[in-house]
Amino acid sequence: MARKYGLSVELVEMQWKLLPLRIYSIADYRGRLPQALIDLARRDPEDAHALALARSLSLPIWSNDRDFENLEIKSYSTARLLRLLGQKK
Repeated sequence: MARKYGLSVELVEMQWKLLPLRIYSIADYRGRLPQALIDLARRDPEDAHALALARSLSLPIWSNDRDFENLEIKSYSTARLLRLLGQKK
């Protein structure tokens, strides 16, 4: 990520540490995983864990990945999220 945006690794690591992150186990979304795997089978099955967790928590996904389009879960690209956050001033 740092390389992609031309930032120092230290700066990116420091910013990540400021985020209020919570780690979830597969037990938190196991019941939603089979359907997520089906829904993403022709796209990217590796994204199924994120989709299943988002569905379990009833939360949107922050991703630039188009694999989440046209599913019943809301997703936000980084650009869209920044635009929305910038409007709340």
